[in-house]
Amino acid sequence: MASDSSEESEAKRPVDALDVRVLSVAGEVLLRLSARRDWKLTRLKEFLEAALKMPKLTQRLLHGQEVLEDQSVLGSCVQDCDPRLDLTLVRQKPPVDSLMQQAMLGNGSSCLTLLQLPEALELVNFTEEMSPLSCLQAAALMRLNATCLEILKMPGFRLVNQADILRKTALHQAVDADLPQVCSAILKRPDFTVGCALAAGESALHLAIISKRQEAAMAMVPLASREMLLQRVHYAGFMESPNNRLQPEELATLQGLPEVAAAIRQALEKSRDEAG
Repeated sequence: MASDSSEESEAKRPVDALDVRVLSVAGEVLLRLSARRDWKLTRLKEFLEAALKMPKLTQRLLHGQEVLEDQSVLGSCVQDCDPRLDLTLVRQKPPVDSLMQQAMLGNGSSCLTLLQLPEALELVNFTEEMSPLSCLQAAALMRLNATCLEILKMPGFRLVNQADILRKTALHQAVDADLPQVCSAILKRPDFTVGCALAAGESALHLAIISKRQEAAMAMVPLASREMLLQRVHYAGFMESPNNRLQPEELATLQGLPEVAAAIRQALEKSRDEAG
């Protein structure tokens, strides 16, 4: 009798590992893995995102007819002695602010996955009512180079010239973050306008030179308009006067960036030749 009781107790002992199967609505096995009972659902979603290229924000997992919350523990869905858990994966539309949120968190991989979705165009053109920040500006702010480049490849992206409350555009943010590839990609956009200057009149080229971001400046010079190359700005190193409003070439010389100054001269000469 004691032996029977011991065997019965052994059979009822909780099994730490679960054989988890994630099924499609049609019953196809999409993913199978061994998981700990104390895993939260959000961890399983990370595996699904990696395996299926399906962002966590678009995943809805059901146990039977019950929709599970991200903080649900896998072991709570089955009996202690049950070694297997079957879940059904249903795709849901991502929240319209999901790309913005992931960009602000610096989650580059999640941003790139979201940009592959059918809803990507809606996501990239989202702006919050209380803030004029665009997803491109947020991605540049967080130095998400690959995310910025993917956004800029989209012809339907409409916010390349969006400015924040300080009048900073994505181009200014890309200079601040030292992302020369992004600077080039912005200037190559047919909808980019040169009339994007800060309150003090600085273009992104001025900002790159003042900040000594030589690589960013060199990336912009060949693509910059004549207007940007000649635009004057007050340089904070001098007292305010009409004579202290400097063009980018003069500013580059003062900042000890001779290569940038030479590139600007060359670009201006080319512009004059083409005009004339």
